[in-house]
Amino acid sequence: SEQTYHHRKKAAAPSSEGSDLKGLVALEEENKKLKNLLPQRLRKAQSRRNRRAARRARPLHPHPRGGARRSRSRTL
Repeated sequence: SEQTYHHRKKAAAPSSEGSDLKGLVALEEENKKLKNLLPQRLRKAQSRRNRRAARRARPLHPHPRGGARRSRSRTL
């Protein structure tokens, strides 16, 4: 009968719902980690750019032996 055919066809089909669910959970976990990692990396990159810009913007000061030199202080 048609009902038996569909019942057997369904029983013979590979059940991949469990593996699909595991894969989805793994993707969601990876996505969560990446969502946290991206802002951290962007903040670090912006911080580096700001430090570099501040270093370039420091005014030159007169040196006792003549000529203008940059400050030797590298602390920020």
